[in-house]
Amino acid sequence: MLELGTVVAPSRRLLVVDPGHLRLWSGLGEPAMPEGFLSPEGYAMARTAVDLELVGEGAEQIGQALDLEWHRRFLFDRPAKMVPDLRQRVAELARARGLSVSLRTLPMRVSHRRRVELALTQCPTTAQMSFHGAWAGVLGRLPERPLRVVAEPMPEGRWSGRLCRVTLELREGVAASVERFGCTIVDHARLLFIDADAAAAWTSDTSLDGRADIVFHGRDAAALAHAIGASPLDDHSFGFRDLTEHDAEATLLWLDRFLRERGGTVVIDHRPHSHLHQLMAQVRASPNECGVVELAGSRACGFMTSWGDGFFPLHRELSESGAVLRVHVELGTEQQIEILERITR
Repeated sequence: MLELGTVVAPSRRLLVVDPGHLRLWSGLGEPAMPEGFLSPEGYAMARTAVDLELVGEGAEQIGQALDLEWHRRFLFDRPAKMVPDLRQRVAELARARGLSVSLRTLPMRVSHRRRVELALTQCPTTAQMSFHGAWAGVLGRLPERPLRVVAEPMPEGRWSGRLCRVTLELREGVAASVERFGCTIVDHARLLFIDADAAAAWTSDTSLDGRADIVFHGRDAAALAHAIGASPLDDHSFGFRDLTEHDAEATLLWLDRFLRERGGTVVIDHRPHSHLHQLMAQVRASPNECGVVELAGSRACGFMTSWGDGFFPLHRELSESGAVLRVHVELGTEQQIEILERITR
């Protein structure tokens, strides 16, 4: 097993989430899609989104039949133009079952933090939730101590060097059964265990100390660094560290102008000193591609999936008495292997 770090969750609730998706996290505030993530048309539609509740005797039965959401009684983030069709579908299902169930629009949106609690009403220890189309695992009733995160590598062979699964160890004991309870979506090749309350404090693009790094790499990076006097930062990248935010923005503009005039193939990264920057600096320096970040009285643990993006199943190991012993993020799945085999043929 590879040691990835430990997690501390004062709220006794954890998210298993792509840290890139935390840019969309509203915490206790009203959900609102930030600009820049969708096309203008998609953003306009997202701004009309509402949350809906199934009401009446048999509401959960209709929710289960609809099979559109992780919660059996609510529908989240639905564009307003879809509501009439959803109401018609609910009416048809209710009529076919002799039930009196309707779909009402909630007067206020359901915050992402509140959705954590709603998810745990479905199962108090292991569940899943969504926010703005992102899917995350939700863990509850956690032990009040640091929790160990370990990884199991793939067996020797074609996929050696990648991870088979990552495990959060909750309790000691022998597993009597293993069950799937959900999945998490990854769009940025990495995952994070983070306290549900601390998620609102996480910063991806905002500097915590007013400083940022400008890093570039690629085919012509060494030649560009020589031409402008940039320092090597590691074996593959060059740039400038610890610039003020003003100087970082000015450097980005200057580099863009320089490359348009002179040409060259490089990739430029603007890295504000955020929590994401803290994590990724450790990931780049770690042989296991992992790191831990302290924030808001908690400790988060992140890691690269080693498989890129995808849908990764979540499983729980249960003791004979039903206690959750361990939670697994399954990474080296048949689906991921099939995707890579198609790409590398």
